[in-house]
Amino acid sequence: MRRELIPADDVEVRGDLVPQTEGTQVVVSKGPAVLDVERLRVLAETAEERVQLMDRIIRASLAVCRPQDWVDLGGRPYPTEAGAERMARLWGIHIRVVEGPERIDRGDHYIYRTKVHARSDLLGRSTEVVGMRSSRDPFFCVRYITQPDGTRRREILPMEAVDERAVAVASQTNAKVRAIGELLGLRGLSWEDLERYGFTPERAAGRVVFEKTTTPAAPSQETP
Repeated sequence: MRRELIPADDVEVRGDLVPQTEGTQVVVSKGPAVLDVERLRVLAETAEERVQLMDRIIRASLAVCRPQDWVDLGGRPYPTEAGAERMARLWGIHIRVVEGPERIDRGDHYIYRTKVHARSDLLGRSTEVVGMRSSRDPFFCVRYITQPDGTRRREILPMEAVDERAVAVASQTNAKVRAIGELLGLRGLSWEDLERYGFTPERAAGRVVFEKTTTPAAPSQETP
């Protein structure tokens, strides 16, 4: 699988925009396994109101963002670190690293793992999320060398040549952005959901394209 990052001309696209292939988002929740009948009745009676309120939270969160705060991740919108931080400030979300960044060696490569705890007193919600990034992620280990004839050659860096600090920082950023999105109910949003706010794939900060290929190929130079 080849992943191709196509940035806009005037926007810096950070490493945390590349999708994670070796990590799992972990959401920790507490509460009884079985709810009593009265509790279920209250939940049912207030369900519609809670859906409306959650929709208002999502709309308010999106309203503070800018078009460049989103990237097109395989056809779906994904917030940049800057965009996630804007939304976090609106709702008083605090992020605390509880584990890592921790290096885990996997033979010919390594991964970095970070767990964060995110809390919003305004929303009365909290979550814990794990983010991981790998040294063999193309964003860190692939370089394209321009040849004298103008063609570009794909070069895979050896593990020792990868910027290890960048991988570690990206694992933390990955966890932070996912945690904020989880608290605000942003998972599963489509570009159609964002269109009313002027956010479209064409105006996004960049685009990550998933493409199956049998031979390596250089990324397109097209810009959104």
